[in-house]
Amino acid sequence: AAAWKAFDGPILLLLSGDDYTAKEFLEQVGSSPAWAKALLKHKLAQHHEPDADHTFSETRFNVVIANCTLDLLGDLVQG
Repeated sequence: AAAWKAFDGPILLLLSGDDYTAKEFLEQVGSSPAWAKALLKHKLAQHHEPDADHTFSETRFNVVIANCTLDLLGDLVQG
C-alpha cells in the first residue's frame, strides 16, 4: 500500500467478481487504513467486472479491458 501510494504515475485497477484473489484484495483493503488511503489516489482508475474471472478469459471482456486501458492512456496524453 505504501509503494502504491508513493507511486506518482497512474494505476489501473481491474477487479473481477468471480475471483478469489480480487475478493481477498478487497477484504484487505476493507480492513487496512493504509490500503483505504491508497485507493483514494487521484491517479487511480478502477473498474469492477462482476462476471469476469481472474484473467478476464472470456472474449467479451477484451473490449472492457481495451476501453479501460485506452481511457487511462487518453488521460496520460491530456496530462
